[in-house]
Amino acid sequence: MRWFAAEIFQKIPMTFRGVRGNDELRKSSVLQRISCVLAVALLFCATAKAKPLSIAIVPGNSSMQPMIAAVKQVKEREKGLEDVRFHILPTGLEDHHKKILAESDAALVHNMGREISAAVTEPVRQMARRGAKAFAVGASFEEGERQAGLTRDEDLRAYSQQGGVENFAAMIKRLLARDFGFDFDVGPPKEFPREGLWNPRTGVLYERFEDYAADYLKARPEGRGRVWVGILFYRNTAQNGNSPLMLSLMDALEKRGMNVLPAFGYPPDALLRNVLFSPEGKPRVAATVSFVFKMGGDPKKTTAALQELDAPTINVISLQNQTREEWEASPLGLNLSERTWQVAIPELVGAIAPTVVAVKESRRDEASGFEYIVEVPVEERVDRVADRIRKWVSLRYELNQNKRVAIIYYNYPPGKENIGASYLNVLPKSLWRILTRLEQEKYTTTGRPESEDALFDLVRDHGVNMNSLTPGALEKMVRGGR
Repeated sequence: MRWFAAEIFQKIPMTFRGVRGNDELRKSSVLQRISCVLAVALLFCATAKAKPLSIAIVPGNSSMQPMIAAVKQVKEREKGLEDVRFHILPTGLEDHHKKILAESDAALVHNMGREISAAVTEPVRQMARRGAKAFAVGASFEEGERQAGLTRDEDLRAYSQQGGVENFAAMIKRLLARDFGFDFDVGPPKEFPREGLWNPRTGVLYERFEDYAADYLKARPEGRGRVWVGILFYRNTAQNGNSPLMLSLMDALEKRGMNVLPAFGYPPDALLRNVLFSPEGKPRVAATVSFVFKMGGDPKKTTAALQELDAPTINVISLQNQTREEWEASPLGLNLSERTWQVAIPELVGAIAPTVVAVKESRRDEASGFEYIVEVPVEERVDRVADRIRKWVSLRYELNQNKRVAIIYYNYPPGKENIGASYLNVLPKSLWRILTRLEQEKYTTTGRPESEDALFDLVRDHGVNMNSLTPGALEKMVRGGR
């Protein structure tokens, strides 16, 4: 308000310049005008003071807790923030969240995908009409962000990309100092490793497997000689510094006799090659549990790295927005978008057995009053994943001749003429090649037909999803004993 008051009082002497002698009438008129100006000035100041500065932050659900800690840190350590109001909003913006965003004086938005860009479009447009800006501080700035009206700001984004409470606090202070004139001393972002190993129990980061393994086995000497299982996760989990889901997975795998190697990095093929292989090129893990392979990276490079790793990789899913109640009540389970990036894309590079292991729930920080979203493990699903990993690891070390393999082929609609698909040579070519490869790999293939034609006849006569339109056909097939 200082600039406004100074301008008003500079005009007061100019008003008296036309007053001469004892012209009381003119003096009275001037005084009335001055009184009106002062009244307007005071009213303006009172009104301005009544409306605090509003800063909205959409940090992404996984970063809400560290962002709350960052805001609390800024308010505790810095002065002059009595009239600044911070609003931390979830990714799934509801109408009242959009209203807060639209009325804010500035916003920090962790842009990640089309959904968040679409959700903020109208509130950001309303901000723009008042001259306020919403800054994109998340993923790369693309057409969706541009159409949403977000402002590209690499200065602020640098803090967000390094993550963690200290960097989030510095980003907030940088915004207030640069755009609103606050006198804050803000240093550069504190760098966070792009890839590495992280122990969620201790919060310690490691660049080398040898250092992680030494500390891990010192705390768990019973793990010496046991196989290692990797947990592959995104970097922001370690940046945030706390993950009940990671701890739950770690506990479940260790209870089943396996050591755990939590690793992060990008792109995915670099994570695999730089962290999960020894310098001699030998895989360090017998299996992996993966939250990654869902966004970014080159699928061909990732597939090649997984083939070299030669370890089963189970795709674990933390639901993006759904609570447990919503998920269990849903007839769909995962929505169309999540089925694409949480299931289909990982499957393309080689991840198997997609399993939901965590949901999102709302919580409230009692000290600040902020509401936030947390990732909550679904314990029985975590146990299911751990059981699957244990069985896959056991199977890995079993002799092939002792393994039992079921081959499922397409036969719909029922009938011998519908084995396979019209565009696939399932019978006999594909099935014959599979049997040949199994035999080469020392699987037991006793009773294997002598030729492709013999395989064709065997499946046609004894391996058909028989319909009910052919009298006696089903009974004949059953009695054939094959």
